[in-house]
Order: sequence, then structure tokens, then C-alpha cells
Amino acid sequence: MHTFNGAKEYTPAEIEDSLGLISRAGRPQQPAQTQQSPAGRYVQQLAICEFTLQLQIESLKVDSFPIPKQSRPARATGAAINVATHLLGASFPKTAANMFLFSGGPCTYGPGAIVSTKLKDPIRSHNDLLNDSSAAKEFKKNQQYYQNIATKAAVNGHTIDIMIGSYDQTGLTEMESLVDKTGGSVVQTDSYTSAIFKQSFQRMFALRGDVEESAIAFNATLEVKVSNNLKINGLVGHGTSLLRKTPTVSEIKVGLGGTDAWKLGSVNPHSTYALYFELAGAASNSPFATFQFILQYQHLDGTRRLHVTTVQKNVSQGKPSLISNFDQEAAAVLVAREAVDKTMRDDSVDLLRWVDKILVDVCANFSRFIPNQASSLSMPPTLNFFPQFMYHLRRSTFVQVFNSSPDETSFYRHCFLTEDCTNALLMIQPSLTAYELDKEPFPVLLDSESIKMNRILILDTFFHLLIFHGSQIAEWRRERYQDKPDYEYFKEFLDLPKQEAAEILIDRFPLPRFIDTEEGGSQARFLMSKLNPSTSYKELDNLNAFANGARGAVGAVVFTDDVSLQTFMKYVNEAIVKTN
Repeated sequence: MHTFNGAKEYTPAEIEDSLGLISRAGRPQQPAQTQQSPAGRYVQQLAICEFTLQLQIESLKVDSFPIPKQSRPARATGAAINVATHLLGASFPKTAANMFLFSGGPCTYGPGAIVSTKLKDPIRSHNDLLNDSSAAKEFKKNQQYYQNIATKAAVNGHTIDIMIGSYDQTGLTEMESLVDKTGGSVVQTDSYTSAIFKQSFQRMFALRGDVEESAIAFNATLEVKVSNNLKINGLVGHGTSLLRKTPTVSEIKVGLGGTDAWKLGSVNPHSTYALYFELAGAASNSPFATFQFILQYQHLDGTRRLHVTTVQKNVSQGKPSLISNFDQEAAAVLVAREAVDKTMRDDSVDLLRWVDKILVDVCANFSRFIPNQASSLSMPPTLNFFPQFMYHLRRSTFVQVFNSSPDETSFYRHCFLTEDCTNALLMIQPSLTAYELDKEPFPVLLDSESIKMNRILILDTFFHLLIFHGSQIAEWRRERYQDKPDYEYFKEFLDLPKQEAAEILIDRFPLPRFIDTEEGGSQARFLMSKLNPSTSYKELDNLNAFANGARGAVGAVVFTDDVSLQTFMKYVNEAIVKTN
């Protein structure tokens, strides 16, 4: 048994020496292959240690050390991560490995501590990090501590996953580099006993599957080669730059720029990466540009594998051809990814102004209008939803941090940079489906007018799956009509959204929070916060109609100071026609 001081930051040499991983000649021992090797005492094959591991897990007990009143438990999370990372690095250097961190509360002791053990000291908030210089300084120090650990893990090809089961913040914002740099995953729940954690944890291992059919790749590296008429700006996603600069690397950096190769760590079917390029001017007279993506990784069976994808695109097209092939959904996700990356790397960036400038510039370049006449603006069909996506991006939890803790914001942003275009777009603009009696389910606008008293709505934000019952449906449900023999059809109607929700949950990782609520319920706020407030309290006519009982026609009144999509588009149109 070995004990380490939780207040000390150990070096790799100190840990290797303490654990006997350094030979008498001063050279590291060979990686653990057998039980007799020094490292084999700590890292063994599952077939050898499965029984012992299961026995240890089943015998775990709550910490018996007393916790003083009005105090938090002393947790040396930072020191534990440091020791575990160096132990794994000494045992399996440059070899694929996976480490799990189970965090049940904030680090309160030693390096990486985000708060003291005294409950009277609050855990840092977004406001503290923005306006309190001492809190911001401590945050940067802790962030740098975990970044150093993450870099060492990434170089060795090791992946770190973080499993959180706590009502309190645990310091994910400081620790996010551990998962971002190594390609790890984050599961954030209120408790380890919750269904969300249990099913998400099981799903993580289900992705691995059998050794031969595993969908997980480890210790992955991505290289990008392009023709001479292109330059590589960078990559936005979970990885680490390999700092390999070639003539095709641009001086303009986006995300992880200044290189054409990245260490990705763990890669699964959900992993998605955004790559940004620029035309190199007159470097080549060819109208075509060639991209080659070289992915190397270690399979679960230990073999090294290589995937090469080569694509050629016409880059000499003019505006008419370019806009006719414009993918506004992919463009919205790419803008959002760059916006998220900017706010994670530079707190001074005014994201709202940056997003607005992108929107106005794109629309001004491809729309038709008469200068200074907003009514003359005409957008091409392939661009008509792009402003709507930008509107919802401006209101999303990726840009707005109001009513979210730093850890929640980090969790949302981590998932957004992981998922593919479809799921990422769902995070920006959630889907809303309506259910009415004697009708098939149908999609409706993400708008306050979509709320009707005789309608059930299902909202999918990726992070939350919410079933909302209109006032009339909620009243019938409270009166238990679904339990009466003559109202069997009503029971089936109430079950339809639940069946749809169950189908959505099949492939979702991490598992979203499920919410069943009704109009006027406290948790209805999750729906109201996502809706376009076209019937807000500021619209006097709608409010009067609501007060006079015309509830079914006007939708719900949203009490918010946010501008509606209609008002937003009015200002955008005016800005576009004034650009020339």
C-alpha cells in the first residue's frame, strides 16, 4: 500500500521512484506485461484482476473520517489525477490507455482546489471569474495545472473520462482540458445512483462492444494534406496540436492552428472535428483543391490501423454556384464551433457582435436588395434559415452563461464540440413536436404560439427531453380520465410522447435529463427559455387577449426581455442593406 501527500504536486520521477517503477540503474522498467513486473503490481489485465477489482468495488464504503460541521469533505482530486496520470504514463508510455475520474464533489485540498473546506466560502461563479481578480487568478492557476497533466496524457496517447455525480460544482471548468486534449467524455449528473448516470456509463462501454467489432479507436492521430492552392487554418474539436508546421499551414489560426497534424486520443462514432481552410491565392492555377485526411489509431485488439480519405473540390466557382450548393445547416454549426472555441480561449471576445457580423456579411454577399431599403431584401432559398440558426445560437447556453454555473457551461460546450452536425444543430435550435387528439404527430415552430391548451409538446434539446402538457390536457390528466374504461384512447394519446422519447434515448450519449411537466409547472421553464417569444408580455395586444380568455389562439405569454425572432430579423435586414 502506498500513500501520497494530497497537498503536493509530484513529478513523474518521484512517483516512479516511490512505486518502484525505476530500476536500480536509474532506468524506467519495461511496460507492465506480466504480474511479476514492477508496474504489474498496479496495472494488470482484466482477466487477471477482474475478481479482485469487483470485490474491491463491492466493498467500498463511505469515508469514515469525520467531517467538521459547516465544512466540506477534504478532496485531493488534483493530486489524485496527477499521480494516476504519471503511474499510467510510466506503465504504458506511448500506448493506448483509458483513465476514469469519478468526482463526487469539488476539489478542496491541494493542487487544483477550487474552494476551501468551509461551507461559508461559495464556489466560484461566472460573475466571480469575470469581476473578481483573485478568483480569476486562482482559476487560471488551476486551469494551467490540469492543462499540464492533460498534455502529458495526450502525448502518451492516454484518454481521460470524467464521471460526475454531485449537486455541487466539481471543478469541470478547470479540468475540461483533461477531456478536451485527450478525446475523453464527460457524464455530469446529480448522483451516481441516478438512472442518467447508470445508463450513460453502461452506454459508454457498450460502444466498445466486442474486441473485433469495437467502434472505439484509441491513441488516434489525424494528419491533413492539401494541394498548393489551399492553406490550413486549424481544427476545432477535442485534440492536441502536434506543432508540425508545413508550407500548407496558414498564419491565420482557427482553434488548434499552426499545424497540419493533431493527436485526437479516443475516437468514437460520435466524434466530429471541424477543419478550416483558406484559398492560397495565385499559388496554383488549378480550379480544384485536394484534401487528404490520414487517420491512424490503435484498435481495441492492439493493432495499428490507417484510414486515408482523399477528396477533390472545385474552388473556382463564382457566387451563384457557391450559394446554390451552400449548406446552411453545416455553416451554422461551423460558425457556432468557432464561436465556442473563441470564448473558451479568449474571455474578451464579444461573441454576440462577432456572430452578428458573420450573419450580416454572409447575407449581404449573397442576397439581393436595394441599398437602404430593407423591404427590398431577398435571400436565396439556401440561406433563408441561416439567420434563424444564428438567432437561436445567440440565445443558447454556448454563448449566454446567465443562469448556468461554469461547470454546466463547460459540459454543454464539451458535448457540442463532440457531436455531429445533426446533433449540434439540435443543440442550437431544439426540435419541437406536437401531439393532438385524432392527429398524427407533427413538427411545429419553436415559438410561443405553438403552445395550445389541447396539445402535448415534446422538446428535444439534446441535453433535455421534455414532455409538456397543455392546460386542458393537464386538467384531464389530473382528473384521471386515462384510468376510465371509456377513455382508453386518451390513455394511448398520453403514452405516444413517452414512446417517442424512449426511441430518442436509444442512441443518445450522455443520456439526456427527462422532464414531464405541464403548463404552469415549475419545470416548464426549460421549454419557455427555448421558445421564440413572439407572444411576450411586451406585446400588449397579446397580453390583453390572454387576459380576456383568447388563450387557445395566441399561445403562451413568455415573460422575457429577449427580442423575438421577428424583431431580430428586422434589425438584421436593416443592417444588411446599409452595408453598401
